[in-house]
Amino acid sequence: AEKCPVDNANLTVVVNNIAVAEQIGELFIHCKFGCHVAAGGGGGVGVAGKLGSWEVDPRGCPFTIRISARKEHEESCDYRPVHCPNNPSCPPLLKVNLAVHLKECEHIKCVHAKYGCPFAGNQEAFALHLPSCRFEGLKEFLQQTEDRFHELQLSLTQKDQEIGFLRSMLGKLSERLDQHEKSVELKFDVLDENQSKLSEDLMEFRRDTSMLSDELSHINARLNMGVLGSYDPQQIFKCKGTFVGHQGPVWCLCVYPTGDLLFSGSSDKTIKVWDTCTNYKCQKTLEGHDGIVLALCIQGNKLYSGSADCTIIVSD
Repeated sequence: AEKCPVDNANLTVVVNNIAVAEQIGELFIHCKFGCHVAAGGGGGVGVAGKLGSWEVDPRGCPFTIRISARKEHEESCDYRPVHCPNNPSCPPLLKVNLAVHLKECEHIKCVHAKYGCPFAGNQEAFALHLPSCRFEGLKEFLQQTEDRFHELQLSLTQKDQEIGFLRSMLGKLSERLDQHEKSVELKFDVLDENQSKLSEDLMEFRRDTSMLSDELSHINARLNMGVLGSYDPQQIFKCKGTFVGHQGPVWCLCVYPTGDLLFSGSSDKTIKVWDTCTNYKCQKTLEGHDGIVLALCIQGNKLYSGSADCTIIVSD
């Protein structure tokens, strides 16, 4: 016989008393997300299997609810522990704090992550990233390609089902050929007809797959070259060299009017001056900002730099 998990007493099955059940259902209790084990409560279970003491948590759910509505309330309770939908590694939090957390979460992914965009950051960084995301300009084409790919997948599933059905037919035909030797010629005619139909279906599917592969190759070629619109393959730039020296990502570039100097601003809080005519080396490092250098501008002989430290420095 089943036993009570608290005192190990034998349980006796009784007929459910609807009247008593309704009375119990009208009793008010505290939401479980508004209570915690009292100090010295033993984790909710006391000595010799007896229940420990619980007390109301002033930081938890303040509502008292009917027992009959307990499940419905707990499923929608704002004080229910939840996990961040952006990243499971985020610390657990209450549902009531989820909206605030999502605004500050550093693991928000780009809407084009399924296409390969590696971006992850907070809401503000995402707003700055989206307009410059290399997938944003292709989203309609990518969506159409995805829809087409989905259609081909459905078609592939259907063809697989047809192939499975035809294979089943072939098995049955083989059994019938063994049982009816006199009708071998007729059965082989039916088999040849089914195989011809299968070959035609496979050829059609291969043509569709080939078209999709060509489209995907075209997309990958455009993405690898960083081109969002139409392009002329004869006009692609080639890398002539690489400037190395910054300790962080480069956020902005600016060329001196004479064309012989290149200014670069970085998240390492510095501005470097590069010689682009003779030795192609760093000529000078400008310091002064306490944040990421986000913008550079030249007017006459003066260089203006804007930073995340909310300042603009004028250099000459």
